[in-house]
Amino acid sequence: MRASNGLLTCEGCGVRKEHLDVSHIIPISLRKDLEEDDRNRQLLCRKCHIIWEHGEKKDKEALICYENNLVLIKQLDNKYYYRNYGKI
Repeated sequence: MRASNGLLTCEGCGVRKEHLDVSHIIPISLRKDLEEDDRNRQLLCRKCHIIWEHGEKKDKEALICYENNLVLIKQLDNKYYYRNYGKI
């Protein structure tokens, strides 16, 4: 969300910047149907974007958006959730 000073807030770390990346919570390489779904998008700074898409689990867990992302992943793609984050 853009603040009155024109800055956007990173959903991963809370830093305010002029430009942020749009990151897909569930990769579009796995769920092309979610590419345009706003629920599957988040604004992240470059550092958090790299962590979300390529980071270790411990680094992802440090992101502010981690828990909310897991809830959404479980709702939208239960199979992906259990394969990557859940316990069977």
